[in-house]
Amino acid sequence: QEEYFSTVKKDSLRVFTSDGVEASVVIEGSALSYLTSNNHFDYRTLSIQDKTFILNRTVEVEEQPVPAFTENLAGTVIVNSVQYSADYSVTLAGSKVTYKTFAADSDENEKVNVTEILTQLKTKLDALNKPVTITVLDISMEIASTNGAGFTLDVVGGRNNLALESFQDNVRDASEIPNRSVEGRLVRVDNSTSDEDDYYLKYSTAIKAWEESRAPDVSPGLVNSTMPHELISTAANEFTFKEVEWNDRLVGDIITSPSPSFVGLTINNLFFTDNRLGFLSGPNVVMSRASAYENFFVKSALTQIDSDPIDLNTNSTIPSNLVHSLPVPQGVILFSNRQQFLMSANDSIYTPTDTYIRQISNYEVDEDISPVDLGTYQIFIQKTLGYCKVMVMQIPDINQPPSVIDISKVVAEWIPPNID
Repeated sequence: QEEYFSTVKKDSLRVFTSDGVEASVVIEGSALSYLTSNNHFDYRTLSIQDKTFILNRTVEVEEQPVPAFTENLAGTVIVNSVQYSADYSVTLAGSKVTYKTFAADSDENEKVNVTEILTQLKTKLDALNKPVTITVLDISMEIASTNGAGFTLDVVGGRNNLALESFQDNVRDASEIPNRSVEGRLVRVDNSTSDEDDYYLKYSTAIKAWEESRAPDVSPGLVNSTMPHELISTAANEFTFKEVEWNDRLVGDIITSPSPSFVGLTINNLFFTDNRLGFLSGPNVVMSRASAYENFFVKSALTQIDSDPIDLNTNSTIPSNLVHSLPVPQGVILFSNRQQFLMSANDSIYTPTDTYIRQISNYEVDEDISPVDLGTYQIFIQKTLGYCKVMVMQIPDINQPPSVIDISKVVAEWIPPNID
């Protein structure tokens, strides 16, 4: 098995074999600009198979800018019913056009159909010379702005005034949306008066169907240059260092698909457990979607599933800044500067609904020296002004407090405080 060592400092990454031979490292793009510190304590690494994530603890995670959004750039007109001798009216940007269908006893009564109604309305609307494009489909007509300005849309039709229907940015229920539309047509489905059950549908002509999509006024996702990067082994003694293609938010809005809590903060450490990549940031633990290490957004805004990301807070009364983690059989031990927590889950399967964190002890922990798991117990360092303590923690059971012993007291004050 090949074994390599790496050195990381500002604008520099080098890899060596166990024999001291320097390996080749290809730098993609501006990946080195992520390495901004000469202090080795500012970096953390995590290897998963042939990939090593490299974290710079001083870089604040950013999101992509929220796109500019203008309301009512599109509108849909739907024919609900076809009636003889009936007026069908569309008011577009304050201008009204009307088409009256033929009578039942007319020689042209065969023209009383959906296509004829929509085509005649389109002809009259085109004559208004409004800055829009109009597309006639099976039972509907799509209107789209061509100058980036929103427009108003109102319709009325039939003897009961219900033969025509229209909507623009949103509908109450998905059943109000016609089966066909134009490429990229985006609609918000409100469901109820609550914002927590809204979702978005976008029409794709490639699959000839509506598919769940992202809100137009929410950040598309994370800025890759501010997130951990990856060092990949591509061949013997050959590596590539590059930005990770962190998955974008594909569905929902800021409520139904919230940003991970590390956005706007620095990430202190990373870990891997239960087929999820985890980050520690302030008092928060954020884990990726199961089997999708680069994805920290939900799969669907319609329902929460077990593989969705997990985002938890320690909820401690003492300010806690999580700096270390150790996956153990009972869960994941989380170390802050002054407290320890255990993250565990019902049936030992981490899901958004069954994962929880509880405080288990209150010991100071050195932020720079990582704890070590020795199977049945864990060791961490506690520094004082004049010396270091070596503490051993053992968790007998998931619901019992840990046993913590200072095993260095037999040589009290012998270990200097400046070890790293």
